Amino acid sequence: MDIFKKIIAGFLICHLTFLSLIYLNLYRVGVFENWRDSFNYAFILFSYIPILALIEYFLFHFIFNKLFKLQSTTRIVLVTILTVSANSFIIYLQLKDFTFAGMTAISTLLMSLVLPFIKTKRTDS
Repeated sequence: MDIFKKIIAGFLICHLTFLSLIYLNLYRVGVFENWRDSFNYAFILFSYIPILALIEYFLFHFIFNKLFKLQSTTRIVLVTILTVSANSFIIYLQLKDFTFAGMTAISTLLMSLVLPFIKTKRTDS
């Protein structure tokens, strides 16, 4: 049950941060008024980015947790760096745009730094 809590929290953190950065960029460019009614469509359209980030995060977390016995801080830093790099690189290869790759990197960075600190319930037998 705790893994579902991390998946939902990670998805929401990454997705809402990414959408906020997109709309801040649209406001900065000056075309926010044209895109005002598109939040629902953008929420659905860009939902693959946090899903991709979550898959990468849990994959790298599994690799560094099971295969390499590292300290907690080192593992968190390595998983975060690899997840941010892989996710932003994939988005850059798809769109050929540094702006979207940067927004993806920021939202994935926040997600990867928050997820390890979500407490899990442990019961002692």
